[in-house]
Amino acid sequence: MSAWRRAALECVPELRQKIEKAETLTYVWIELWLAFVEAYEEPKRDDLIAEIYHFAKWCLASKDLEVRSAVWIGFFEHLGSYAIEKGSRSLEVVKDMARHISVRQFGSVRVALGYFITAKQLEDLADRHRKEIPKWQKLSK
Repeated sequence: MSAWRRAALECVPELRQKIEKAETLTYVWIELWLAFVEAYEEPKRDDLIAEIYHFAKWCLASKDLEVRSAVWIGFFEHLGSYAIEKGSRSLEVVKDMARHISVRQFGSVRVALGYFITAKQLEDLADRHRKEIPKWQKLSK
């Protein structure tokens, strides 16, 4: 079993069947993105949102370019527009992003986050993210 599949199963165990069925990591990220969006419906699934962010960060830290590319394209390119377009839940999405993605990590995926939004929207998103970073995290970075 590949390292990414093992990590996905550990990070997001409730999606085991979909992860095991997926032929590639790209397909896993399609399933994870759909689950992520669904997790924002009522009742909100903070646990699933956290698990998906955990796997996304695992992928970002991978030495394997294909793994990093898959999370970049399958998650972060969509996250920026989702945070902007979520309407009344936009602040909630940004707060979750700040809870799970440090300022440094945001910087490393900034280009991906801006893929489907304008430069102005990306700058606004970055400002909102920075404002929502917990104080303890700001002090430790």
